[in-house]
Amino acid sequence: MALRKAQSLKEAVRRRDLLGLAERPLLLAVMAQLHAYHGQLPEDRTQLYYDAVHLLLERWEGHLGTRIKQESDVEGHDSSNVVEQCQTRYACWF
Repeated sequence: MALRKAQSLKEAVRRRDLLGLAERPLLLAVMAQLHAYHGQLPEDRTQLYYDAVHLLLERWEGHLGTRIKQESDVEGHDSSNVVEQCQTRYACWF
């Protein structure tokens, strides 16, 4: 099963329309994550970018939610300001 998935990813990143993206390590890592998550890469480059942004936002929001929970659990901590602090900290990502 793992070998089949690895071969499928190798074939996908060798596609003519994706080869230029796969040459960049960060984009290749995102493509690998998308492939692992969906089992394949989208057929068109626009959809690939859309799915990549969506996946990264989901993970960022999950991380943000975990951080808010951890910080709001601290006794006497003002949790109303936690969301703003996290958004400010991660705003540079966008």
